[in-house]
Amino acid sequence: MQRSLSGSVLFVSALLTAPLWSAPVTADLPAFQPGMWEYQRTVMTAAESRPQHSSIKKCSDPSQEIKQKLAQRQHKGCQFSPVTVRGNQYLSTWRCPASSGKLVDRNVVTVISYTSYQDDNEVHSGEHVSRSTVTARRVGECPATDRPH
Repeated sequence: MQRSLSGSVLFVSALLTAPLWSAPVTADLPAFQPGMWEYQRTVMTAAESRPQHSSIKKCSDPSQEIKQKLAQRQHKGCQFSPVTVRGNQYLSTWRCPASSGKLVDRNVVTVISYTSYQDDNEVHSGEHVSRSTVTARRVGECPATDRPH
């Protein structure tokens, strides 16, 4: 089943190389290589007894999408904790106002290479918790008519 992916897919990015720091440090988000990307997402919620799966392929510049998503969240009043790095993992937390009080979004991005990563995301909203895993990999060049902007 193909569906549009949002949230964590637009938030994460990958590295050209992954530094192996032993202690957390404040870090900038790494950059992806633009091109045709395939995203596979699995979502688990308490309301669903089975994981929900979706996938999409799209021409993308994930680095630009991440910057846009960060700007949108900040505009909505979300507060972002600085990204920390542990080995090849990027850890981040968002706190956003929501109708249920406060939404807390925690991400752990595991960088495999500059063309692939895994994003493990946990969102707490009131009493509700959802978890998702997105695996993303660059699968090639974009068609000339479909290049990311």
